[in-house]
Amino acid sequence: MGRQGRNSYLQEHPNLIASIRGTGPYYNEGVQVAESSMTAIMGRQTAYTGERLKWDEFMRSDLDLMPKNLSFDLDAKNPVPQIPTPGMPGIPVPTGR
Repeated sequence: MGRQGRNSYLQEHPNLIASIRGTGPYYNEGVQVAESSMTAIMGRQTAYTGERLKWDEFMRSDLDLMPKNLSFDLDAKNPVPQIPTPGMPGIPVPTGR
């Protein structure tokens, strides 16, 4: 339960609608969502490589996890990703330190 005894999971919908309509305070959760996602990516990278990462260094890194030849063509053969295992060679490590 949130403030004033309201269920915060239900109250977030009227708050969002009021924000979109301009009848309530403006909400922008973009920064929180982006930082949360980056925290999860850093946690995964730390688990795979065993390295300690710092936020600023990771943000400046040139790490790219996207396949180079990804295609939306239905006939294309997209690469099968390697299943990461902690300590396994070949897991990319961020550079730029």
